[in-house]
Amino acid sequence: PTEQLENGQVVVSEKVHGFLEMFIAKEMFEANRTLSKYSFESLKIWLYDTSKAREEQGFSLPSREQEAIVFSSNLPESELKYISVIDIGLTGNPKVLWENACDELLTILFKRFVSPPDPPDVLKEFMLMRFGEQLTNKLDLYLSMRKNMCFDALVVQAK
Repeated sequence: PTEQLENGQVVVSEKVHGFLEMFIAKEMFEANRTLSKYSFESLKIWLYDTSKAREEQGFSLPSREQEAIVFSSNLPESELKYISVIDIGLTGNPKVLWENACDELLTILFKRFVSPPDPPDVLKEFMLMRFGEQLTNKLDLYLSMRKNMCFDALVVQAK
């Protein structure tokens, strides 16, 4: 979900950045704080639309052969359907620990992409009066973005 500037540079808009920060980064950061027995140096995440071929995604994705674990959503109403994790070459007990850490850290994201129903007009009016136009518009924007996502899967490389 990027925009291309006139000079050819590709950027993520402030709205999309806020959405991804709220629904992916913040959730993972909070979960990672509670996973004291695991330590991640870095995470690289690709947003992936499973209805398109990898070549059509608009950016370079790792090959399917590199994906070691695929988590499927156990929530049918989630807009996020899959999370694939890149194989980092571990074997034995370290691999089991790594898979458990990825499971704990990543599968919580599925619930973040369950879109609530549109609030009734009365509630929207109350929110406008109570919280102001800026916050209400931001909440409406994120609700709309969750219902119209350009991806239904994540490809994650964790170290």
